Amino acid sequence: FGLYFPILFSEKIKIISIIKYGFSFSIGIKIIQYLINLILGFNYRSINIDEVILTIIGIVIGYFIYIICEKIIKKMEMEIQYIRPF
Repeated sequence: FGLYFPILFSEKIKIISIIKYGFSFSIGIKIIQYLINLILGFNYRSINIDEVILTIIGIVIGYFIYIICEKIIKKMEMEIQYIRPF
């Protein structure tokens, strides 16, 4: 989410929005896992809050990687324009 969400949507998206969407998606997956547990009648997968926390940390790291890559790409584009002004 942190890396691909800003790429999929070209407008500037704040990190808080990305965290909200990622958190909602993660909680949604946990709810689906719980419902599958109820349907199957046995617990094949436990639900931990640690997974949600680690998902949010991964989202933040991915977002910062996106920001760093975006700055590097813009810098490279500026250098190319400086070398070839036409």
